Amino acid sequence: MNKKKGFVYLATLSLSFFLILSLYNNFPQITVFMHREKLLPEEEHFTELYFEEPLSLPVDIKQKSPKEFAFTVHNLEGRDMDYLYRVYFMANSEKASITEQKKKQLQLQSTHIENGKYLTKRIAFTRNDIGVEAGQIVVELPEQKQEIYFLINNK
Repeated sequence: MNKKKGFVYLATLSLSFFLILSLYNNFPQITVFMHREKLLPEEEHFTELYFEEPLSLPVDIKQKSPKEFAFTVHNLEGRDMDYLYRVYFMANSEKASITEQKKKQLQLQSTHIENGKYLTKRIAFTRNDIGVEAGQIVVELPEQKQEIYFLINNK
């Protein structure tokens, strides 16, 4: 019985050795296959857009004093990028039909951000900039099809 166990152990060890050797010799082909079938993780490229201090965003603009907020663009695209960003106000009553004429633009700019770097922009606005209606302040990266917004009460 002892000889049988020894033989099974030796056969298992030999088979494991040849399997590992075979995988090692075919590793490039296996890696190519796994990448082609999307079985290995790939580096992702994207842009982050978010508000700085989201709990401190203005909620109303009753007084004529300026209100301020900041947003950040973080470039994780794997290369330096030029970003077009647009900040605008859109009144609630105008939401049904969104057109460029119904957006009160607060800022439209283009900026260059190196890969891995951040750009934080502070935006100030007054009641005169947005009018007397309630609505939302929108920050948009049109080329990336991203936007963030917050609601503001003007009454």
